[in-house]
Formats: sequence, C-alpha cells, structure tokens
Amino acid sequence: MLSNPWYALVVIVHVLLAVIGFGALGMTGAYARLVRVSQDPWHAPALQRYFRPGKNIGARAIYLVPVFGAIALGFSHDVHHLFPYLGLGIWLIATGVASGMLWPAEAKIQQCIGVDRPDAAEPSAREALASATLRCERAAMITNLCFVAALVVMIAQPN
Repeated sequence: MLSNPWYALVVIVHVLLAVIGFGALGMTGAYARLVRVSQDPWHAPALQRYFRPGKNIGARAIYLVPVFGAIALGFSHDVHHLFPYLGLGIWLIATGVASGMLWPAEAKIQQCIGVDRPDAAEPSAREALASATLRCERAAMITNLCFVAALVVMIAQPN
C-alpha cells in the first residue's frame, strides 16, 4: 500500500505528528524533573524559558494524530482489523492524561516559577511547585508508555 504516494505521505505525517506531540509531552516531563531537582528554578534561564507562559503547541500535535490515522485508514483496507481501534483507544488514554493531568500541572509550574516571584522562597510556593512537577512527570511517563504501546500496536498490526 505504501506504493500509493498519497497514502505514504499521510502515514509519514501521521507518524511525524505522533513523534512531535508525544516527544513534546516527554520533554515537558523531563523539564519538570529538572525544576523539581533544581535548588533555584526561579533563576535558571533554561527552566524559565521552557516554562514561559503559554501553551505547548508542539504537544498539541497529538490532536492531529488520529485525524491522519483515519485518513490513512481510508486509503487502506485495514478498517476491519483490530489495530487501528487499539491505537485509537491508547491515544484516548494519552490525550486524557495530557489534558487532565499534564497540561494543568504544566500551567501550574508556569505560574509557580514565573519571573520575579517575590514569594518564591516561601515553603508553600516550593510545595506547590514540587506537587505540580511530580504530577507533570507522572503524566509524561504515562503518555510515554502510551506512545510505546501505540507504536508496538501499529508495527505488529494485530487482526
């Protein structure tokens, strides 16, 4: 089926979106860990830069993964196989974790380590930051596991 150039292009875009989106989720977890172990994340330029206010657009690429998966499915004859629906289920779990756990924790980290925070040294600010970073790390780990599971399913293509 990869001999069809349109199908090949759609599959490539589908895979790239998954790598970009899930990679960005994983990087958020990695940077959250760096914040958690840092003695002074309020004065660490790399952490300030990564957790600047705003949405992580790269991570939102996961929203387009099933769109291009469905288009690829339309080109193929795999509609009656199990693997596209397993992949969609795994994607739903990952997107739910990202939306309900990771992105809210990321927003809390952004709020906590904002530049020029006068109360940054207070124990309550450190506790809020530690809690948010731990939630972010755990959520990123779950989404990473979902990515690996989806990758295995898409390669194995169980009937």
